[in-house]
Amino acid sequence: MLRSSGAAKRYRGRKAVARIRDRADEERRQLLARLPPGPAEAANLATVGIHCRWCDVRHLCSRYRAEAPRLWAIPRNDYPLPLDLWGEVADAPRRNESGEFSLRIRDDAGRQVAIIALGQRQPTLAANQPVIGSD
Repeated sequence: MLRSSGAAKRYRGRKAVARIRDRADEERRQLLARLPPGPAEAANLATVGIHCRWCDVRHLCSRYRAEAPRLWAIPRNDYPLPLDLWGEVADAPRRNESGEFSLRIRDDAGRQVAIIALGQRQPTLAANQPVIGSD
């Protein structure tokens, strides 16, 4: 039985790492080639899609904030939208006997959204106060 020496295995491992690095560099070059020259606004580069669901900064993205309310009204079969909510508190929150409270929010699509049984750790909210929530 023939066995590869440790040196041969390390050599093949380095070659594999080099191939992966070269492939990543090529993908990076291709992505950069698609960007306009000079500074660019993030909103002009962003596209709203399934990838927004896993984006940790989508609540800061002006493109997402502008397009998501329009998309909320369209039933999606191709991909689910993130479970986000923002708008203004429509009426004063009501606290129940267990200390939880419920409220209604008028979202940016003009819908009334009921939020039921928020825990006490939530901040105090007043009517007509803007709020942002996320899944």
